[in-house]
Amino acid sequence: MKNRKMVDDAVSRSEDHQSPSTYIDEVRIVPGIEVRLGYLIQGKEGLRQKGVDSLIAIDMLSKSYESQYDIAVVVAADRDFLDIVRAVRNSGKRVYGAFFNKDTSEELRTTFDSSFIFTKEWLQNYIMKPIIDENDAKQLIQ
Repeated sequence: MKNRKMVDDAVSRSEDHQSPSTYIDEVRIVPGIEVRLGYLIQGKEGLRQKGVDSLIAIDMLSKSYESQYDIAVVVAADRDFLDIVRAVRNSGKRVYGAFFNKDTSEELRTTFDSSFIFTKEWLQNYIMKPIIDENDAKQLIQ
């Protein structure tokens, strides 16, 4: 299915932590979005997500060979994605990278077919708006 969007995130599996269910529930109702969840663990410096990078890598590679997409957009600055980006590009798909920080490694940025750095203005104009309007959301729930 082309134009499919994958959202990989982490939630706590502990009763001590509230999961971001409102966010996840809102994303789940958007047509064409599949949500896959990793989990959070408590570390010395707070909560850390686990399993999310693996989910992203598995989905990117398996879906590319199943021709479920033509272009992957990765919003991450983690150098751990270098090999998966290369593998997906070798499968004939294009991979675009988007970053929140100009300090992302040059090697990662140049591995993508194209890359984009989010600016405050861009985020205010596009991301801060609702994913779908309230009337569309109500129709989906009914």
